[in-house]
Amino acid sequence: MEKSVRVNAVKIHGIVHTDHEFLTQITAPLLKAKTLDELLVGSRNVANVLGKLDIFETVQVELDSPNSQQDSVDVVYRVKERKRLFARTGAEFGNHDGNLNFSINIRNVFGRAETLAANTLYGLDTGEKFTSPQKMGAAKSHQIVFTKPLLNDQYLELSGYALDRGSTIFKPFAETLTGLNAKFTQNWFNLKYTAQYDLTWRELHSLSPNASIQIRKDAGHSLKSSVSHSLVYDSRDDQVHPNTGALLKAFQELAGLGGDVRFFKTEASAASAHTLGPFTLISSVRGGALLPLNGDHTRISDKFFMGGPQSVRGFRQHGIGPREKDDSLGGEVYVGGSCGLQFKVPALPYHHVRGQLFVNGGSLAPLQESLKKQYERLLYPSIACGVGIACRFTSFKIELNYCLPLVANTTDQMKPGVQFGIGLEFY
Repeated sequence: MEKSVRVNAVKIHGIVHTDHEFLTQITAPLLKAKTLDELLVGSRNVANVLGKLDIFETVQVELDSPNSQQDSVDVVYRVKERKRLFARTGAEFGNHDGNLNFSINIRNVFGRAETLAANTLYGLDTGEKFTSPQKMGAAKSHQIVFTKPLLNDQYLELSGYALDRGSTIFKPFAETLTGLNAKFTQNWFNLKYTAQYDLTWRELHSLSPNASIQIRKDAGHSLKSSVSHSLVYDSRDDQVHPNTGALLKAFQELAGLGGDVRFFKTEASAASAHTLGPFTLISSVRGGALLPLNGDHTRISDKFFMGGPQSVRGFRQHGIGPREKDDSLGGEVYVGGSCGLQFKVPALPYHHVRGQLFVNGGSLAPLQESLKKQYERLLYPSIACGVGIACRFTSFKIELNYCLPLVANTTDQMKPGVQFGIGLEFY
């Protein structure tokens, strides 16, 4: 028979900046516990919720029986608040670009686990076509983000941003974006649902003298007003070097709620990891389509691009798909996939370093081509294989691969030999 209990009080010690009413809402379910099992489960759940708020360095829970009160229990939480003000710095580098980033964050702004962050990023293109720092394509971004947690693992995020992206060896124009974004996120076990609204003023400028006609047509200003949502299922045991589990993603965006940009975009991807003795089999597939609405044309800023160390290894950045002169024109339909084996390297017996063998490929097609040409592009993808080393660093990964392109379209730009990449996701 389960032991019955009555929760007399819920106490939280160590609170300095956090609002007591906010904490009362989180701990309120504990007062409904009728048995000891319900109380033990409920107190652990509340401790997990408090930990997810990211405002406490430690969370400990105790059950205390007040004197002279039989079957009565006090639930006592002992917490230590994190520092309210903190800063972060970081750097990322790839084959042709790199960036330095810095952020200042304020935790628990109004005492209800809100976060206010100011981020800035400065990046440089370091491609071989640029011979001096003055000619390097630079990227600068500034962003202010306010995040407020809601109940039941829900979050509301409001942000404003300004981004300047300079021309690079694979993009013969600069782009300036200024916008506002509102995002709602719901987490539920391995599922994450996001719905957002984005309003962005965009300017395509500083075109290179040899920029293609299609890119020149998109020069100037545009205003994109869009709603989008995404659903992500992630059961992997590790987000960077998984051994088991699956990752499923679906994304849809509708632009045209005001502004002069109108399209419908959809993307989906699936990835899985399976342990096979000393090896881990990693496989993935993905695809997407963009459909202009009301007779509008697709702007270069909204198209899909493929190729590069994080997209299809063995090809240059944006190296797959239609081109005009040296310019990648992108496309409205794409498919891609990869399959590989990861394994421990005997000479490097570290858990965060793995060797890998892979085959990957992809196709990118524009809507303005004939159906026959689109079918041929998608049916006969560009393919490359290779061998390399992947190194895990907290939430990102570095890869150094030797690549061998096997199949390529006449417009593709291949990258045989050594290829280096760094980022959060590699397909």
